[in-house]
Amino acid sequence: MKNKVVLLIIALLVLVVPVLADEITTPEARPGIHRAPVKLKISQIGLMGGYFAGLPAVIAEFRLFEPFHIPQANLRLGVGCAQGKDNNEVIRKHGLLLIEGIVHINPDLLSGLNTYFGGGINYNVYTSGSHNGLLGGQAYLGLEFGSISSGQLFFEAGYSKIRFGDNVSTNSGYNALVGFRF
Repeated sequence: MKNKVVLLIIALLVLVVPVLADEITTPEARPGIHRAPVKLKISQIGLMGGYFAGLPAVIAEFRLFEPFHIPQANLRLGVGCAQGKDNNEVIRKHGLLLIEGIVHINPDLLSGLNTYFGGGINYNVYTSGSHNGLLGGQAYLGLEFGSISSGQLFFEAGYSKIRFGDNVSTNSGYNALVGFRF
């Protein structure tokens, strides 16, 4: 189990470090006036809370804008905890790692109101009463308010599944999360 977690962390670092090294710039919009390029944010951190797979949850996220130079796409890495009854009516605590891709439906990120959809995988690093974590998944629609430079309030609704244990127990259900990105 520890070897799987170490390999997952190494894989995340291999993906994230080259993206962080890139510098995103945009030329000035008015031709004829020569100014230095304006640097845009390439990442945000955020915190969200609500229901994940039908369980009360808190999730911290690190979001990268246009990783690997894919327009209107974001990569989100997260850690979270959730607690509640599984499909066998046993109360469990979960420690989760999340890797997600996000695509903006309306790509103008400066208008103040943006919609997006996303999906990804979650890995159950810790489960009370069980030692084996398995991959689960999630899919959602999101709505964010505000600007990238001053912060964004967001809401996400979707469906997710957390898998764990030798007999492949699950928690699955709807997501309803509210959060803020800095």
